[in-house]
Amino acid sequence: MRYFLILLFFISNPALSIDLETAQKRAKSNKIWQSEEWLGLLFYEKRSDGYLSKVTSSDFFISANGYKSPSSEVSEALKAIYTKNIKLRCQFIARTDWLIQKLNIPDEYHISSECKDFNEWAKPEKTKSISLVFATGYFGNPASYYGHSLIKFDQQTAGQGLNDTVVNFGAETPENENPLIYITKGIFGGYQAQFTSGKLYEHETIYGQVELRDLWLYQLSLSAKKQLLLQKHLWELRGQSFQYFFSSENCAYFIARAIENASGKTIVRDHPSKSGWVIPINGFMELYEQGAISNISYIPSRSSQLLNELQQLSSSDKKTLTKLSYSEFANFELKILTSTVSEKLLQASISYATYMASADKDNKKYWKTVRKKLITHRFSLPPSGREARNTENTNQAESPPHLGDRPSKIAISSWFEDSLSGLTLTLRVANSDQLSKNQGRIPYSRLEMLKIEMDIDESSLDLRQLTLVDIKSPNISKTGLKGDGGYSWQLSAIIAPYDFSCESCLTASGTGGFGKTVDFGQSALYSYLIGKINTPYQNESQFSAGINLGYLSQSNDYIHPKFDVIYLKGIDNKRSENLIWKAEARYISPQNWDNRIKLEHHNETRLSFEFGYLF
Repeated sequence: MRYFLILLFFISNPALSIDLETAQKRAKSNKIWQSEEWLGLLFYEKRSDGYLSKVTSSDFFISANGYKSPSSEVSEALKAIYTKNIKLRCQFIARTDWLIQKLNIPDEYHISSECKDFNEWAKPEKTKSISLVFATGYFGNPASYYGHSLIKFDQQTAGQGLNDTVVNFGAETPENENPLIYITKGIFGGYQAQFTSGKLYEHETIYGQVELRDLWLYQLSLSAKKQLLLQKHLWELRGQSFQYFFSSENCAYFIARAIENASGKTIVRDHPSKSGWVIPINGFMELYEQGAISNISYIPSRSSQLLNELQQLSSSDKKTLTKLSYSEFANFELKILTSTVSEKLLQASISYATYMASADKDNKKYWKTVRKKLITHRFSLPPSGREARNTENTNQAESPPHLGDRPSKIAISSWFEDSLSGLTLTLRVANSDQLSKNQGRIPYSRLEMLKIEMDIDESSLDLRQLTLVDIKSPNISKTGLKGDGGYSWQLSAIIAPYDFSCESCLTASGTGGFGKTVDFGQSALYSYLIGKINTPYQNESQFSAGINLGYLSQSNDYIHPKFDVIYLKGIDNKRSENLIWKAEARYISPQNWDNRIKLEHHNETRLSFEFGYLF
């Protein structure tokens, strides 16, 4: 009876007696190497002649042909499991553990506990959850215009998570690379990029303190099993190289793919763009709409912290700090270090000195000294007994970036011009204009790339405008203090008819300018001195200069209006003049719609009604 029970046990649990040969036969018969999970974990892409992994590092594969043969990689991974090759097992812990689970390989081959380097890095027993991190956009670097994605292990270690492990993906670029070369290589895949790991405080220092970018943490709803698989997958990816494309296979794409591979969730693979372009915020929006986000938290930048401190000041304290910020340096220090200064003003002064130590590069040493003296003075005072201050900007905290507009747009407009009328079809790849919602982007800014507009009338189909890039960086002062904000700038490269009077008279033009943008709370007034160069058209100037003035408002939750006027005068021998203006209003819809009415003038006047969908 005893032997019968033992025999029955093995019959009912065939996995316990499986050997290497049996495992390989089972993997082959089940075509396990064709499963989406296996192809995803090794970044295989189906091609006409077979498969090819997007990983360009040879040491990412156990098999010599692993980069193009998913089946041979399965075979070599099984050998590593059954020979108990600890080095290979721990190096490729995600794929080997996945095979063990799929093929029901006996427990004796489970060796995760022996992978000390992985356990020390991932700390799976301490990782409560995993978060996807969004760093808001930054116009100081083209690769950061759309924001940036990171993955954080929520280990709740010292510093409220700032010492937690973070996985990043970024291009490997030479120091002081020429901007034109940088953009060209980035667009055409001239760089390699890698997964790297570090600590959150390192990224918070760069993004939040130097580049003044807010960080948003979206906690993923993952089971313990999928969370561990994601950590193992990222462990395998550390230091591995991929070809980098600025608009498509970028940080957002590969970070999203890593989460997809481990979680089974769809983030970028089924996006309408089909990976022709991938923008970081899309991943956050997709996950939120799928109910895959369990919590959202916020780490304000230095500028947002300063703004929050000012909002807590009385009107008299705010006037005092504003006045002192424009006074001589010595006066600032002496006036603050007095017994009559309120605790909130002292705290706001510390935040201001901290901000200026980053923003005022010419006087960094001075502001660090001031900050140290202010903090020392604060510690010399008795405890106030009030609750710890809230470092979050309330307005920001209530407006996480996934509530903003999706960056891509398709639209149809009906237009009327004198006795003519027609339709305009528009496709915008990325990203936003001045009437877009402010969540997750720089307020009042414009960043449009690869936008095409086609005019359709009774007899023809004409290019209305091809926008290669159109940027307006307002650089507004949020606080009114000295050192906050600076000069605004704009840059555009556009192909379009010279004016509305001739649809077929295409010219290519480039425009640049600098100026100031004044924020009035929920509206702004801007002014730029601009220069323009364009290809020849009749007797018009090819080189001109002038001014761009505008006003826009977002004070209403339903209608966002804008008025923009440009005056240009030729500076070559032709001395032509141009007056271009546009009045525009956007109806704000809770869904992904962008509907507008426009009245534009460029030699002739055109009225149009636009119905757009954001995706």
